[in-house]
Amino acid sequence: MTTYVRERLDKFLADDGWVSLFPDYEAQNFPIYSSDHAPTMLSVKKKDESKARSKSFRFEPLWLSREECGEIVDRSWNTSLAVNINQKIARCGEDLSSWAGKTFGSIKKKIKKVEQKLRELKEGAMDGTTLELCKLLSEELDSLYLQEESLTLANKLKGFLGDVISQNQIAFVPKLLITDNAIVAFEIFHAMKRDGEGKEGNIAMKLDMKRGGEGKEGNIAMKLDMSKAYDCVEWVFLGKVMEKMGFSGAWINRIMDCLESVNFSFKINGHISGSITPSRGLRQGDPISPANVQECSAIADIISKYERASGQKVNLSKTEVTFNKKVRTVRREEIIEILGVQEVERHEKYLVLPTIIGRSKKVIFAGLKERLWKKLQGWKEKLLSRPGKEILIKAVAQAIPTYMMSILKIPDTLIDYFHSLLAKFWWGSNDTTRKMHWQRCDLLCQPKGNGGLGFRDLRCFNRALLAKQFWRLHHNTGSLLHSVLKAKYFKSGDVLTANVGFDPSYAWRSMWCAKSLLLEGLKWRVGNGSAINVWSDAWLPGNTSSLVPTPSVDSDMDLRVIDLIDHSCNYWNFEAVTNTFIAEERALVLSIPLSNRNMIDSMFWWPNKNGEYSVRSGYWLCKNGGYFDMGDIWEKVWKVIWNLKTPLKLRHFLWRAYKGFLAVREILIYRHVIDGKMCAICGNGDESVLHAMFECSATNEIWNTSTSRT
Repeated sequence: MTTYVRERLDKFLADDGWVSLFPDYEAQNFPIYSSDHAPTMLSVKKKDESKARSKSFRFEPLWLSREECGEIVDRSWNTSLAVNINQKIARCGEDLSSWAGKTFGSIKKKIKKVEQKLRELKEGAMDGTTLELCKLLSEELDSLYLQEESLTLANKLKGFLGDVISQNQIAFVPKLLITDNAIVAFEIFHAMKRDGEGKEGNIAMKLDMKRGGEGKEGNIAMKLDMSKAYDCVEWVFLGKVMEKMGFSGAWINRIMDCLESVNFSFKINGHISGSITPSRGLRQGDPISPANVQECSAIADIISKYERASGQKVNLSKTEVTFNKKVRTVRREEIIEILGVQEVERHEKYLVLPTIIGRSKKVIFAGLKERLWKKLQGWKEKLLSRPGKEILIKAVAQAIPTYMMSILKIPDTLIDYFHSLLAKFWWGSNDTTRKMHWQRCDLLCQPKGNGGLGFRDLRCFNRALLAKQFWRLHHNTGSLLHSVLKAKYFKSGDVLTANVGFDPSYAWRSMWCAKSLLLEGLKWRVGNGSAINVWSDAWLPGNTSSLVPTPSVDSDMDLRVIDLIDHSCNYWNFEAVTNTFIAEERALVLSIPLSNRNMIDSMFWWPNKNGEYSVRSGYWLCKNGGYFDMGDIWEKVWKVIWNLKTPLKLRHFLWRAYKGFLAVREILIYRHVIDGKMCAICGNGDESVLHAMFECSATNEIWNTSTSRT
């Protein structure tokens, strides 16, 4: 090894002028491997270590894949000397984090650690053993960089997923939700149901949008089920698809390298052995909608070719087809025989939701009602404290109907039933015992800072979720959902001006009912002013959508905001504004900034600071009009109570005491439960909340002996 010569050739060169401009520069040299050159990185500004924040503990489901996870928790819990349960939990979190860091770590940390080892080896004397270790570390570093590269490729791909994924696939595209496909399915089956008997003709591949039953085309819907769809897609097929889409060869090679780096080993009798490299395994596609007999034959052939090319397999035993009334029996039998599937009167469910909703809603929502009832019945009321009940109601019970609420309007009778169930659970009532409900459900749904408990008003929550769908339709005009609904309900207009229409689907009626809530929170942002009517549109600054200018008797009701702007200087025409508005409104108009870029007018959601609709802001606008008026004193009282550094159980007791929800005689006589207000213990006054807590002689003895008295 005497002829082994090492000399650093990769360097940064800079003169004094550059160094004076970037005094905090830092040059970092990485170890040499798989090349004769060493990578180098130049940073012109050092990282501020003082700004680094400590990360809060979060449990990762990946940890459960190791048996040691349970052992770590068990050992940490039993060996901890702490008495307080919060300290025990904190200790478990620390031990789990330390174990996870050593077991799983992060790719960047592992890369840094291997690089440091490789650097130290290369700085020392070289011999055969050292060269072999360097080779092993280089291979490990290659594997780590490949993992990091796969994550980088996935993040890069997110930017243009919407351009390469078909319009009816929403699983991986940003700003699209799974509810879009559910609503599209509602519209398809609703149209098929409306389509009456007609002349026998072709089975239409497209959705027949004609009103009534005068159409000449029959319709058929097919629901495909893929067998082991996630495991059977051939990687060769993926490569060919990317090539067809126009991806470069370098990109395809990188993707394929990431896929082919996977291998599996087997644990047999406690020993790891064997190594298998797979050649398939991806995700499933979307169902299709066939047309007439000839087209059905062509589609069956397409499915067969797709199965052979991709490795996927259609599960015919679970694949269903449904026809509308126009398709004759003979035609149905021919299609079923060609496709090899089973006919059903209607698809019972699609994406967990019913496909058709009739006049009676009881059957449709019976499953939702039963799920909530079973969940509440499964909790042991006697074993739960008030804080425990609060958490279970908010995190579990009120979350059960969220998915269905985001698509369909839940009937008011069912909402009242849900509220009744939750109120009974909260106050402790059951089938055999009825306990006193100290406060109405709508007041419990107020925020904690306003004297409530922050429970959801499910009626307002339902409207807020549906209004979100309308907001998305207004902004995502290129989506499949928007195209379907526009063709059916607002062909010549905008979704915000759409009417409910004749015989609409229940999904559209549900969303349309929430349109008024969305319009209440929308305002115009002034651009060039051409789209804004001065007197009828909400465009003045302020926290309300009802703030519109007040016209005079001789005002031009067709006046536009563009008529009030001096376009020569892109500023308000002071004379026109002065002659049009009263003094208060004039000041508001002149305070609106104007753009020099002649931007178009746009609408924003005023209850949110960023102008974007959120379910939270929509909920509070529906609940309280966006405002709360409890008085500064009470707001401070509730803030003090809920921010106390005491157990939650004590905070709930103080809340009940301040609200007058304790079973003292003064309150019970007001509720006609007992007669007489005199304190039964001391007999020295009426038994009020204040007397029971501070004035009674028995209470005074407790306070006098308390070590925590302040």
